[in-house]
Amino acid sequence: MLRGVGYLLSITLSLYALSALSAGVAFFSTLVGRLFGLLLALVLAYLVSGLFYGFPMGWSTDRESISHAIALMLPLYALSFVAMLYFGAERFMDMARPSFAVEWGPSLIPYSLAFWTLSGILTAFFHNAVPYELFGEKGRLAGIAGATAVFALTTTGPCSRASGGQRT
Repeated sequence: MLRGVGYLLSITLSLYALSALSAGVAFFSTLVGRLFGLLLALVLAYLVSGLFYGFPMGWSTDRESISHAIALMLPLYALSFVAMLYFGAERFMDMARPSFAVEWGPSLIPYSLAFWTLSGILTAFFHNAVPYELFGEKGRLAGIAGATAVFALTTTGPCSRASGGQRT
């Protein structure tokens, strides 16, 4: 459990620091800069997870945490799909357009694929699976609570800028 708390504090503070460092740099507000910031956040999360959990590529667990991470994220994906069906694809795309994109263009397609791939890895593994494994030593409920705490702190706070998230 102490490793879980250490991970929660370290990953949150590290990503908040990255956000603070990148906040005043104009480069990080460009498409390339946003991808670079997300890549930096991914590398940082990988290094922090190595300190508390070991490097994820060498997981020797039964990967139960991955199935829990996907189950926790499924309602968001289902809600997005229902919203697209309700509003229609064109209106849904207009509503989902990021604030930094003035209009839709062909360059947003590869950007979106790269952004959501990196963002998905960061979220599924380092915001959900690793904390679930670390806190889950005390049981499933503790694992879910730990993963929820890490996810909430790292995706809705100031550090969401470092990983490319939108603030309103």
